[in-house]
Parts: sequence; structure tokens; C-alpha cells
Amino acid sequence: MAITATPQDNRWWVSRHQTGINYTRPIQLAKTFAGAAADGLVKSGTPYPTNDEDIIGFIVNDVDVNSIAQSGCSLLQIGIVNPQLLPVTLHADAVTALKDAGKITLLDADGMVDLS
Repeated sequence: MAITATPQDNRWWVSRHQTGINYTRPIQLAKTFAGAAADGLVKSGTPYPTNDEDIIGFIVNDVDVNSIAQSGCSLLQIGIVNPQLLPVTLHADAVTALKDAGKITLLDADGMVDLS
């Protein structure tokens, strides 16, 4: 399955129009969100809440947490993700947690479903 851009150009996840199996929900990010860069920007595809065994999903939109105390965005919790296209490298504990939870399927380096 080829990865194509969504309207937000989030090429790191396969759109529900291609698979029918995405689930996102709205969340609030505080100015102190650990995934924010030094300039206060959180890139689309950032692991949430952390890039470790506590991961539950990925931030869908680019978010500027400088603008207000809490910034709204969407969190992808069910779907197919290509880790090679994320803004950060997934920590091994995050990969294990995602596979164990079974809600987010990771693609391998060839863009195929990783069944390992």
C-alpha cells in the first residue's frame, strides 16, 4: 500500500479513506508538553504523551503551544503509521507498547505492515 498525503500533508499515517480504520480524538496540550521543540512547536507525528512505554498515540496536527495555556489538537489512537516518516525516531519501548496495545499498526521500512 502506498502512502499518500492527507489534506494536512500528514504522510506518516495512512488515511482512513485508504483503510477505514483510523480513530482520532481531541486533546489539549499544555505549554509544558515534553514533545514541544524549544520554540514551542509540536510537529505532526509527535508521540503522545511521551516517546516511551507510556505512548498512546500521535499528535495529528502541528501545534504552537506558545499561543495559549492549553492548545487543542487531535490525537491518532487507532490507525496505521509509517515510523520512517515521523519527526522523531520511535524509542524501542514505544514500539513495543504500540505493538502490545494493538491499536496502531506500524509499517516497516518497505511500507508494508510490520508483523514482527
